[in-house]
Amino acid sequence: QPSLLDATKEKRGGFGVRLIWFHHIKSLTKRKAIVASARELRLAGFCKPGFPGLVCCEGDEEACASFVAAIRALRWQAMDVRWQHTSPSAPRRAAPLPEPFRELSEGAMGEAAALCEGAGWHGAFREAVLKLSAASTSVGG
Repeated sequence: QPSLLDATKEKRGGFGVRLIWFHHIKSLTKRKAIVASARELRLAGFCKPGFPGLVCCEGDEEACASFVAAIRALRWQAMDVRWQHTSPSAPRRAAPLPEPFRELSEGAMGEAAALCEGAGWHGAFREAVLKLSAASTSVGG
């Protein structure tokens, strides 16, 4: 059976970022599937389980799209890709998102915000999670 990574190998192109909000991420099975899928696709980022749930990932654009499709198929009470960005190449910055992709603790929204800020996605975090204006953030895609 082909893997998620196999499905993206022929379509490589560009750099993508996704911030995905969930009403909650509690199921241990779904939590493991999120981490496993992201790692298989070689995406950087994190999952913050609990209420609300948050997934932030970055890497190959096609891998990001495949990842969203794979986790959407798990069926959720509420799941929303609240912010996405696509560019020809990865930005230069001091602190990209964690690699390999990892799970944070349920109470780690502050850590999630700090990771997004370090990666240059703080405005996107504010817009997607806190529903605040991100006027200083260039939103693509």
